[in-house]
Amino acid sequence: MINRSITAVALAVVAGGIATANADVVLTLTYHDLNGSYTQSSPGVGAFTAVAAGSEAAGEVSRVDTNPGNASFEVGFEVDPNPADFQLSLSVSTIAPGVATGSGSMILTDADGDTIAANLSGAWIYDSVNGFIFFNGAVSSVVVTDNGVQDDLFDGTQFGNFQLSGMDLTDGALTQIVFGAGSFFTTDFANAATGVTAQIVPAPGALALLGLGGLVAGRRRR
Repeated sequence: MINRSITAVALAVVAGGIATANADVVLTLTYHDLNGSYTQSSPGVGAFTAVAAGSEAAGEVSRVDTNPGNASFEVGFEVDPNPADFQLSLSVSTIAPGVATGSGSMILTDADGDTIAANLSGAWIYDSVNGFIFFNGAVSSVVVTDNGVQDDLFDGTQFGNFQLSGMDLTDGALTQIVFGAGSFFTTDFANAATGVTAQIVPAPGALALLGLGGLVAGRRRR
């Protein structure tokens, strides 16, 4: 059996309080055990991807405003006979030892093909003591598309859904990505168990969250 470590991240701990308590949060998402890989194009420059395919990924996407709901995706959801998926792609450009900038996009797909897509930009940081690479950044240009049967619902593959319309998803959010690594983007790698957590909030609320003070991480082994 292959052991794979997962890090679950509590995002944006501000002044001792977790940001999910902020009333401005509209949408939260957490995907864990994604398949992370990196391809280097030149020293310190390359592309990182995290996808559900070929992994034991699971996830949860929740609407937490005045019209709440939850869509849950079970372990291995991407192999079910439906379009559900998760894909993320980010650039890597090293600017100092253990620090790099990155930008790219992510797209969430539900059980009948509806999508939530967004752009990402931020910074990569290497925790050399614990052997983890983190990406802390902002989410912008969130686009919701009701495909499939156009039922105005984002449907989980395991259970649950929430209404797509009526969400205030203007620019402004926070995201965090984390995975274990023996070095900071010095060589190509694949099959890195990766966790992605994000909170999407209206722009004014996002400004308050940008002063995040830390994170809480827990490790789980298979």
